[in-house]
Order: sequence, then C-alpha cells, then structure tokens
Amino acid sequence: MRTLWLLVSTVLASLAIGLLLPISAFAQTGAASLTGIVSDQSGAPVPGATVTATNQATNVDYTAVSNEAGNYTVTTLPVGSYVVKVELAGFKKASTTPTAVEAKQIMRLDFKLELGAIEETVQVIGQSPLLQTESVTVGQVISGTTVVGLPLNGRNTGQLSLLLPGVVTVNPGSFTAVRNFGGGRPYVNGNREQTNNYMVDGIDMNESIDNLVAYQPSPDALAEISVETNNYAADTGNVAGAVISNVIKSGSNAVRGNVFEFYRNSDFDANTWDNNRSNAPKAQRTQHIFGGTLGGPLKKDKWFVFGDYQGTRFDAPGSETVSVAPAEWRSGALSGVSAVIRDPVTGQAFAGNQVPAARISPIARAILGNTALYPLPNRSVGSVSGNYVGDALTTTRAHQGDLRVDWNATAKDKVFGRVSISEYESRNDKRPFPLLLGSLTNSPFRNVAFNWNRIFSSTLINEVLVGFNQITIVTKALDWAGIGNANGTFGIAGGQPIPGLSSIGWGGGLTSVGAGASDTDTLDRTYQFNDKVTWLKGDHALKIGGQLLHYAQRRFYAGNNGLLGIFTYGGAFTGFPFSDFLLDQVGTKGRGSAADPWTHLHNRIALFVQDDFKVTQALTLNLGALTSLFFGMQSRFLFNATTRFLFGFLASLLRSLTARFTFGTTAAFGFLYAATLFFFSLAQCFYLTTNLLLFLSSLTRLFFNAFAHDLQLGEPAFLFCRAQPCYFYQPQSLLFGEAAGFLKALPFFLCALVDLSLELQTFLLSPDARFFFSLYASLFG
Repeated sequence: MRTLWLLVSTVLASLAIGLLLPISAFAQTGAASLTGIVSDQSGAPVPGATVTATNQATNVDYTAVSNEAGNYTVTTLPVGSYVVKVELAGFKKASTTPTAVEAKQIMRLDFKLELGAIEETVQVIGQSPLLQTESVTVGQVISGTTVVGLPLNGRNTGQLSLLLPGVVTVNPGSFTAVRNFGGGRPYVNGNREQTNNYMVDGIDMNESIDNLVAYQPSPDALAEISVETNNYAADTGNVAGAVISNVIKSGSNAVRGNVFEFYRNSDFDANTWDNNRSNAPKAQRTQHIFGGTLGGPLKKDKWFVFGDYQGTRFDAPGSETVSVAPAEWRSGALSGVSAVIRDPVTGQAFAGNQVPAARISPIARAILGNTALYPLPNRSVGSVSGNYVGDALTTTRAHQGDLRVDWNATAKDKVFGRVSISEYESRNDKRPFPLLLGSLTNSPFRNVAFNWNRIFSSTLINEVLVGFNQITIVTKALDWAGIGNANGTFGIAGGQPIPGLSSIGWGGGLTSVGAGASDTDTLDRTYQFNDKVTWLKGDHALKIGGQLLHYAQRRFYAGNNGLLGIFTYGGAFTGFPFSDFLLDQVGTKGRGSAADPWTHLHNRIALFVQDDFKVTQALTLNLGALTSLFFGMQSRFLFNATTRFLFGFLASLLRSLTARFTFGTTAAFGFLYAATLFFFSLAQCFYLTTNLLLFLSSLTRLFFNAFAHDLQLGEPAFLFCRAQPCYFYQPQSLLFGEAAGFLKALPFFLCALVDLSLELQTFLLSPDARFFFSLYASLFG
C-alpha cells in the first residue's frame, strides 16, 4: 500500500507541475532497454541475479534483478556503449565487452551462469543480433556518426529520413532549408506528409495547426535519430506516417566538444536559363553555417551537461528577372498582340487593336505613368517575358541551441532536463522595383523536456515525462521601398490596413505587381504529460501508461485574398487581360480580414497497455492496445470547464478514497460531489451549457466546498485542498522542518493551486460571474 501511495503521489505531483508550468506522443525519450534470460548451465532459470549495465561514458549503472522465470529488463538506457555484468552468490560473474545501444532499441542479451566463486569472471561477447527479435516495429536508427558524416545540404537532418524504404518525396529541394515552412516532410508508406510525428527527446516538436516541422536540431547535437515507419508499439500514438525521434547528446565524464564552419558561395554555380536569356548576372550567394558543441561532467559520475549552438547567415544579393509592360502597351497600342481587342461596351473590335487614350482608366494611367515605381523594360528579348532585370536581396539569419543536463540522482532515480531554443528570420530586403513587395518570415521556437525514471522495486518502474513545445510563425508582406499607402496614391478606393499595394494580376505574361498580403501570425503551444509504469512478472513485461496533450492554438490568417486584397484581369471583357486592366474591367477581386486572432483549445488523452510476453526463449509476443480520446476544439471558457471537470472529478474521486483513512464518514460526500460535478461538467463538454446549468454547478461546488470545510473546522491541521484530495499534517510538521511531511503534502498543495486557479478563471470568464454581478447590481446597485 505504501508503494502504491508513493506512486500515486508521484504521478499527481507531476501532473500538477505539468499544469502549472509552461510545458507538449508518449514517453518516447529515445532511451533503449535491455532484456534477456539468466539461466544456469542446465538451462534452468536463475532468479535473484543482479544485472548491471554500466555506461562507459558516464560510469552510471542501470540495474535490474532477474525474476522467478530468469527474465530481467533494464529500462531507460540512454544511447551509448555499455558493459553488462551479471552477479549472484554461488556463480561466477558474467560480463560482456562494451556493447553499443541504439535509440529506442530493445536489446536481447541472455546469460548462462557457471558455478563458482563470484570473484571469478566469465567474459561474454556482447553482440547485438542481426535481427530485432524483441519488437515488431519497422524502422531504422541513424547513428550520430552517420548524421555528422553524410553531406547534408543546409545541414537539414530531415533529408536522412529519405534513406529508408517506403519513404519518398516529390520535392527533394524542400529538405535543404535551415527551417521548413510547408516542405521538408516525407511521404511514408503512402501516407500524406502531414501525418508524421516529429519528436525531440520524446517531446512533441510539431507545428500542430498546419502539421509543419517546427525544429531541425543541429547534426552535431544529435546522438541518434530513430525513424519508425510501421508496426508501432502500443505506447506510440498520434501518428499515421513515420515517428521521427531526435535524441540530443548527453554529457559524459570526459570533456569533449567541437567547432565547425560550413561555407558555401556561388563561385561554381551555373546561371539560370532566365538570367542568361535576359543577359542578367547570376546571384552572388554566400552561406555560413557555424557553431560548436561542448559536453562534460558537472560532478563526476553524478551530473553531466551538454550544450550546442548553430548559427546561419545566408545572403543572396544579385538580380531578379521579371516582365513589365512595354511603353506601347501603356498607351493602349496593342497591335503586337495576336488577340483581337474589343470594346466591352459595343462588342466591336478596336481599330488596329488601339485602346483609345481617353478610355484608359485614371488608375491605370497613375500606375503605368509612374516609372519610378513601375519602370520601363531594360532588356530587349523579343517579347515581354523577362524584359526587365533589377537588383534583389534575400537574407536569412538563424540561431539555435540545446542545453541538456543529466542527473544520476541515486541508484534508483535518473533525471534529465533539456531546453531547445531557436530564432529565425528571413526577408526580401530588395526587389527589382518598388511595386514588387517583399516578404518577412519570423519564427522563434522553444522546447522544454523533463524526465524522471524511478525504480520502486526490482519489478516496478515508473517513468514521467513532461514537456512544452512552442512555435511562432509570422509571415507578412514587406514594403521594402517605403511606397506607403499606394492604393490611395493611385486612386484605388477602400483604404488599406497596411502599407503596400493590392495585388494586380494583369496577365498577358506580365509579372503581377503589389501583393495580396496573406499575412499569418501563428502561436502554437503544446503541453505534454506522459507516465509509464513497467511491471515485470514472470515471463511478462507489462507496460501501462497514458499521455495528455493539451493544444493551445492561436492563429491569425488574413485569408487567401490577403490584407491588401487582389484584382485580377482575365480578358473576359476585351479579349486580352491587359486591355481589361486599361479599361478597368476587373475579372475577380477580394480582400481578406484584419480581424483578431482566433484561439482553439483542445486535449488529446490516450491510455495504453502493452505486454511483452516471452513464451519461450525463442518466441516473444508483443501484445498491446491503445485508446485515445480527443476533446474537440472548444472556446476558451468551455475548455476551462472541461479541464476542471477532468481534474476535479479525478481529484475528488481520489479524495473520497483517501477520506476512508482520514475521516471515514465523509467519503460518501466525496463520491456525491464527484458524481454531481461529473453531471454538470458532462453537459458542458457536450455543449449543453446554459446559464441555469452553470448556476446550479456553481452552487453545487460552493455547497460541497463549504460543507467539507465545516466538517474539518475542528481538525488541528492544515487542509491543503478544498473538496480535493487532502493530506493532514500537524502545523509543526511544516513550520519546523519535517521535510518528509512537507514533501508528501507538496503534491496536494500543487493540486490545490491548480484547482483554485482553474476554478477562479472559469468563474470570471463564465456567465456565472455576469449573473452574480447583475444580481448584485439589481439588489444593491
């Protein structure tokens, strides 16, 4: 019972911390495991043997004990090289040579012990089998040596996934960018590119609105990359394509690091066909990708740290080839056009394809007559295509880094924490002429992970993983030349919310001017909590756990037509698009919205169970099931009600159970409270919320909270939760330094803070508050 209580307390404390702190697939930290059977020379199982895997870089031991069937499992092994030894009184010690363990690998090592003194050692050649015999998952591990050794254009590690069978892409060039916005995602086994799940140290690192890749770790920072493409284990969900797990390196007892600089220029680049045709020089590109890594011990055998930094400077000054209207077109002389230009009023053809000057719209005159903003051709190429060459400049600045700390707390506790940060900005600082707007993309990234592995006994292990992922993507049209409110300058009515010019698509082979400005502002946060319990019993390795993903998605999108809007001319009125423009015969037009961002809040809750059953020494069955519950996108208020329902119902149920051991007679009230809260919150979850239901729900909470409080007035103790799981301690236990009492009470104290903050926020944002305020005003106002 004490072990169970400690386990419940640990999970609850982790959940409370995960909800209080800014924190984002299951506990897939990239760690491996070691399993096998310990037997004697006759083949009989040997129980009670101590199996120790020692990391050769950190000298940290990971232990397990063989059970009555001789089975052992060592969990949560970081990537690295290990020496495994087996000891038991009456038998000679068995030890392997250094053996490499890969990310998420389940390595099988069996041992046969010989009778003799424990001081004697039998050397066992540790060798991984050619086939993975302990798991049916299909995939591949890409080692850190491979990651660093292969030439990666742009040092984008996403390219490596294309090496696997069943993984393809229609756009290999999209895998070469420092950051991917829309590309750089493979198609796996016929699934769409949006169905992949990207993780770093087990923490979600996806942009969940458009399913983009939020982060690409530096190749020098990666210990390994695990790519799983089929037959995932039961603890792997939220994926249909590939699970791509990046594992950041850990520090060791040795201080190691490196520095690097990758330089690329355009000296050996060929010019483009368009530039050659227009006699334009090739772009002068320079790219610097530089940085370094450093890892080592903070305290030998106990604390280890690893950090890395990578910077990118990309500059592409040069020229851009575009197509502008020639002088004769601007005056309405379209005799060189093969199409017959007709008068949209009479339907008759204009003589000589000449649009009368008096019929040309004032807007067209203003735009075409301002050669400072819309210049005349400067190249003679025999047509309008590519008849203008102007200067252009594109720059990219990116900075990213990771910091990971590992703590060998005790023989039973292993902890690590990691922070990853990235900044990215790309912009068009210059285009061939001012009416061609540039673009700006800004995208900071944050990712945090915390993992705690606790061995409660030789048969019971718990792993907690909490994390937070945040990706911001801001894209906007850039008025690089400072043309200001050009719509007003040229006489286009309707105003404009941002500087620039509406997009004018005048066809006829001409480059469109202006921009629709489909600006976006995405702030995508994912909060993640995972817990996995491993129970070893006989021939079974049973894993039970769950995951909570809370998505907070804030998005502004100006729409396909953009903030500045679009005007297109298709030739439907005169027979030729540009003459439609001259006569202001618009084909389509539209403008997007400058409204406030919308916010979506929703949860994904999943539970799994998996049993790795060693039927015989040569046969292992992987049996498992996963169930997921998705709470649909809700408004902020409805989400708060749902969250409070989940937390309050579970916590109240736990309170009623613990009440049996504290003040027994109030257990029934705990159950009644939970059932009542369940009813009202369930109505809110299914959008049946009414003012009456909210009012009754608030009264119910108020009644039970006050009633429970009245029952406990006589208790000489601190009560850390109202109508929540409570733990009683005498005042001196907290005020005079009884650390054990405080640590036991801490989970429930955090629980209370979470509940009270959610309750207060829910009330202030709900119709309840307006009802009470209006009632107060009517009675006392």
